[in-house]
Amino acid sequence: MATSGARSGRFGGLGQWWGVLAGALLIAAWINEAAGPVVIVALSALVLLWSFFQAPVTCGAPVRGRTDGCRNNATGILMGCHIHQHRWQKLKMLIFRRRVREFCSG
Repeated sequence: MATSGARSGRFGGLGQWWGVLAGALLIAAWINEAAGPVVIVALSALVLLWSFFQAPVTCGAPVRGRTDGCRNNATGILMGCHIHQHRWQKLKMLIFRRRVREFCSG
């Protein structure tokens, strides 16, 4: 049976966007002075975890013949696409000093 590609599940595909809600709550906590520093730190940690490991982004791993890198869909800034080698390439970009600028520019 062919599917439309939309995620089926409890939240209908919106479960991957919980970090955006956490980001909006973080902005509201910064504006509202009643929220304590514990709330701000917790929401900041949630937003960082979401962006590192679950945010929908393009892969960006270096590819021979392309200056802009891999254009496949990936989840999170630190994770690569479905090509296993791209995950290692992105990890190497964080470890080697000369590649950190290239990683951060994408």
